Formats: sequence, C-alpha cells, structure tokens
Amino acid sequence: MRVVEDAVCSLLTVGNETRQVLSGDHDSGETASLDQVAAWLREMPETTAMRPPAFHVVIETPHGPVEGWLESLHDAEGLVVYFSGLGMYGDGPLAEDFSLAASHQGMASFRVERDADARPYVLDPVLEAQRAVEAATLISTALNLPSRRVYEGVSMGGWEALLAARIDREAAAVVRDPVLAPMAVAAHFDRPGPDPVDQLVAQFFRRMAVERHGEDVRTPFRVFMERVRQGHTDPEADAPERWLCELPLEERERFGIHLSRADPALGKENRAGLAACDFPVTLSTRSGHIPLACELDAPTHMLAEGLQRLPDTELADGTP
Repeated sequence: MRVVEDAVCSLLTVGNETRQVLSGDHDSGETASLDQVAAWLREMPETTAMRPPAFHVVIETPHGPVEGWLESLHDAEGLVVYFSGLGMYGDGPLAEDFSLAASHQGMASFRVERDADARPYVLDPVLEAQRAVEAATLISTALNLPSRRVYEGVSMGGWEALLAARIDREAAAVVRDPVLAPMAVAAHFDRPGPDPVDQLVAQFFRRMAVERHGEDVRTPFRVFMERVRQGHTDPEADAPERWLCELPLEERERFGIHLSRADPALGKENRAGLAACDFPVTLSTRSGHIPLACELDAPTHMLAEGLQRLPDTELADGTP
C-alpha cells in the first residue's frame, strides 16, 4: 500500500507541472529589468505580509541574460536561488512553494527560468549555474541584501544548484533528488524498468522534451544528454558524483543532498557514486522522484538546513 501511496505522491508533483506545460496557455507576462524592480521595491510601503509580489525579470549577466521571478520583502536577510526540474517552469507550483518558504524565513528569492528557446535544445547546466550566480550577485547588490545565498533545486535543477554553489564558494546548496550521474540517468531513461511509476516518469520527461524543448519523440535521452558537450558542460567532469567526492571534508559541509528512499525514475546508478565515496546524504522515508506533494514541509526544512550550512557570514547590519 505504501508503494502505491509513494507513486501517487510523485505523480501528483510532476502532474501539476505537466498540466501547466501541456495546457499550451502558459504566459509569463511582461518582463522588467532588475533596475526597474529595485526602484519599485524602494517605493513600495513596508508591509507585514508574509508573501511579497513576484516580479518577472530579465537580468543581463556577463554570460548572457537570465530570466526568472524575483520576490523580496523589505530588509530581506539574504537570497534563495531556486532551479526547477527539466521541463518545469520557474513560476510553476513547486517553484512557488520554495519561494513561499523563503519569504517565511525572511529571505528574498529568485526562481530561475531555464533557457529553453534553442532548437535543438542544448542542456548546459554549467552555463545555467554561472548565469544564476552572476544574477544572484547583481540582485544582492541592487537590493542591498546580505551576502547569504542558498541555492536550491530538484531533479535536473538540483544538478544546477550544486554547480552554482561550486562556483559561489560563499554559498550553500540543498537539493532534492538531483541528477548526480547524468549519463547513467540518460541510459536509465532510455530503458526504464518494469515499475509502472518508473515508466510514467520517463514518459513525463519524454513529453517535456517534446512539448517544451521541441525534441523529436524518437530522440534517445543519451543523445539529448550528449549535447551538453556543445556548451560549457562536461557530462563526466561536471557530474556531481565525481566532483562532490573530490571535495575536502570541510567543503562538503556546504552541500546538502536529500534523496528519496528509492528513486526509480533516475535509477540506482545515479546515486551509486556518492555511496561509494561515503558522501553524506539525507534519505526521505518516501520513495519516488521528488514526491513533494506529500512532503509539504520539505521546502521549509531544506532552506533551514541551507542557512545552517552557510559559511560564516554577516547580515547587512553586521549581525553574525
């Protein structure tokens, strides 16, 4: 019975995102520049509201523009940067849950919208992470935020969040069910096991690749993943299972990895590398792929952990 319940939790989570993509009526609305948003926030009266308005922004960085949704209350105590899973929108329901948790903790949040316009689509997690780090620095400066930054993400976005914290060494990352061994995951998607949930989630990612990124339905995931070599990402050297295991013990403290008890969607090989090097992970009591529809407090707990994992920093007023 618990297996069925866990499966439903995963399907509810990705189902909400699927509905948004397949409806065909997703409209992100008008965008603003970071300078415009900063000016609007300065003019806004202080409020006791727990949820600030979300501004759809495009931020120009040295590595190209970054699109996303920015939320900040007055006197925010830092910034949370959230990376969505492949095919998911930055203003999707799961992303909004992470922003809500950030606002409850007094943090500003920026939900990254992965660049999905290129055809054929070239997945480039290193570039996405680099742009997000540059955007985070610009946001912190424009909004006069303390230098407390936590990168969060799920699934493919978890890979990007980990890479962002690898670049931004003053930050922490906490992720759920991230892609850790990209080529192993691609191979698993190309030959899903007999588990019906496994097959359904593989179909979800296939549908996302077709509907969101214009892929041919026959394109193997291996080919899709291999395209990262056309960008800034090496699928072997930049695989988290490799470089996380090479970190000194004190550096590992900045990275929090939460895994479902079993994740038939990404496969056993995805987590085998971290297990081999004894990298610490937090195991959920639930199985499935990001079954957060049944773990509603997960974003809150993940952010609290991320703040604890930050290197020693000070708030803007000098408070440790």
